[in-house]
Amino acid sequence: GRGRPVPVLIYLEPARLEMPDRESSISALRRSIENGVANGMRASVEYASLITGTKYISLDYYADVEPQTVGSLLEYTTIPTVETGLDQLQQKMASMLDMFSELPLDDTIANANATLANLNQTLYSLNGILSDGETQNLPQELETTLGDLRTVLDSVSPGSELYRGLDSSLLRLNRALGNLEALTNTLSQQPNAVLLPAKSSPDPQPEARK
Repeated sequence: GRGRPVPVLIYLEPARLEMPDRESSISALRRSIENGVANGMRASVEYASLITGTKYISLDYYADVEPQTVGSLLEYTTIPTVETGLDQLQQKMASMLDMFSELPLDDTIANANATLANLNQTLYSLNGILSDGETQNLPQELETTLGDLRTVLDSVSPGSELYRGLDSSLLRLNRALGNLEALTNTLSQQPNAVLLPAKSSPDPQPEARK
């Protein structure tokens, strides 16, 4: 269970909050604390360092706390508190441990072992494939195939005899197609151009005597 609360005495100096050091500032600071507590302001003891154990008092606003007011202890005003960050961390760690304890770790380990066994079998099969003689001959066969492909590509390269012959044939074909297009245009305009000249020569005109 929880132990008895331990009171912590803190001093709030108005001058450190850029307020004048007089009685009116103390009254204004007291009213500010009362309003803050009513709106969720709480105090907590926080750890500045878990290594050295240094602590400090934190004043902050919390949205999920029950409504409270300032209290009194002896002649001092008290501010409601919340659990410290370390306490919340301990609760989270406890919840995580409970969650881990409920996990089916035995089934998970068994599944992991089965997966590793399947992986070992796969690696063994792969090792057998790589050590097979036919598999080892694949690089040489691939190199031979690439060499044949290179020879074919060289035979149709721009400087090859086959390329020059093909280029010459394409040139002649283009010329023939041009002539055929011209003939087609002529026949479309003059269907009898095959039998008669495309253009008739003008009749000779005799010259008159002077």
